[in-house]
Amino acid sequence: MHSLSAESKLFYCIYYSLLELLGDDQVDEIFASASLDPFDLTAPHYFRRGKELIDSVSAQLTLNYGEETTRGLLIRMGGASLTFFRKYFSEIAQLGNIENRLKPIDRRFLSSLKSLAAVLANEMGTEINVNPGNSAHFEWQAFHPDNQQNPKVFVPFFYFGLLEEFCNWLDARKNYLLNYAPGVNDKDFDMITIEVRNLE
Repeated sequence: MHSLSAESKLFYCIYYSLLELLGDDQVDEIFASASLDPFDLTAPHYFRRGKELIDSVSAQLTLNYGEETTRGLLIRMGGASLTFFRKYFSEIAQLGNIENRLKPIDRRFLSSLKSLAAVLANEMGTEINVNPGNSAHFEWQAFHPDNQQNPKVFVPFFYFGLLEEFCNWLDARKNYLLNYAPGVNDKDFDMITIEVRNLE
């Protein structure tokens, strides 16, 4: 893999996660059509926020596969991207340390989700909050001010897949029920609720 600058880390998380799903030829075609060059480290898209990059890729995926398939691909991309977030962002990788895994579940999940949210808020260029409902219920709130102007919102589906994989990585001994509730207007948060359940 390439030597990464701070600006290119998120780009490669997006690029390599889609590469795992579609393969070289299709991904190269999609990125070329979206005017994104993964191998030109001086390209201006490396300095754009992650939300803009995902929107650009999603628009091209929609042209190729349709809206519903694109949402499904984004969920799978989000799940696949955790490997690369762990590789390129030490603050996420360290959440797998034994010290974190030994914390009680409410502390472990809340602090870990907040750490993930802090990285993504910075990289995506959007506000993200994590609130606990109780010790086994958490709310991931992502603010996207252009929802009303752009009703085809795709980024939350990327978050959904990433959060599902992230929770399983934190503790595979539990079950997780995730639910997505889109914001109603441009001042609302898109919300993903996470319920942590014991395996039966």
